Amino acid sequence: PLLFDAFCRRNGIVQADSDESFCDLLVALQRNVQLPVRPRAAIVTMSGGAGAVLADRLAASGMSVPELPSDTRQRIVDLELYGLAGHGNPIDLGGQSRESSESFGKLVDVLADCDDVDAIFAYFAFGYDIPEIYQSHAFVLAGAKKPAWMVWAGQPTDLPGLPPGATFGTIEQVARVARGLVTVSTFEPTASAPPRRRPAGQGRRGQAGR
Repeated sequence: PLLFDAFCRRNGIVQADSDESFCDLLVALQRNVQLPVRPRAAIVTMSGGAGAVLADRLAASGMSVPELPSDTRQRIVDLELYGLAGHGNPIDLGGQSRESSESFGKLVDVLADCDDVDAIFAYFAFGYDIPEIYQSHAFVLAGAKKPAWMVWAGQPTDLPGLPPGATFGTIEQVARVARGLVTVSTFEPTASAPPRRRPAGQGRRGQAGR
């Protein structure tokens, strides 16, 4: 196994140890995302409890959920989002999650402009009465200037037109993708092995030179 591991790393091959991890890597590679080692995630949620759970899952996946810098927090306050319950990280939108995607898009832009954020994750639940708003949120995240994904818990199964590879039904699903992202981002092929030298006095065919 060690020899095979070395061969894969030297030749730029990322290994998967299960069917699930293989699928996670495919989703991570699907959007051609490259993140730094231990990526920093910003979380946007409609519920403080769900945000805490998502933060724990992302941290267990190898990401960090840092405190947002003061200038970014001030920019969020300046947006004057209706119903905003918290502007830390996670960001608790409260009632704002049911508002228009125009204001949600401004928030995503602020997070994408932050140098301390490498990726954005959002959590929404239900939304049966406002599917078009949550659908718009998904497209806002899919078009963000930084990698972004959305958990839509209780997502209607018959809703067409969601951006592929950007929306998931559970926190665990998006956490698995985060693990795939971390695996890909921390993978660095080793340098090529130097050419082997022939022992002194050995000819081309393994015979002593004359």
